[in-house]
Amino acid sequence: MRYARSRVHKGFADAVTFRDDVVFKPVWLGWQQGKHVYYTDPAVYADWCWRDASEFPGGDNGRIPAYKAELERQPVVAALGRFTDLMYRLTMLETSDVFPEVL
Repeated sequence: MRYARSRVHKGFADAVTFRDDVVFKPVWLGWQQGKHVYYTDPAVYADWCWRDASEFPGGDNGRIPAYKAELERQPVVAALGRFTDLMYRLTMLETSDVFPEVL
């Protein structure tokens, strides 16, 4: 996310675009007979997605591999959901000392 934020603030670029050809990444379900088993949703839908790294203005190229691996062309809601979960867990850790009954 830092790469996209940096390009938006310093390069005046849009970080997301609306696409109508979005598919979910395969979800790993586990092992079966010694092989990985994945579920791939066959549905195609429209959603806001992170732009391709090539569409951003140049600069800060050290973060491009992480951006491509985690965010490029993926739905925004998936990444923000993971970020929200992380912030919730950090908040719970910080407040557990003050309010132990919360946990």
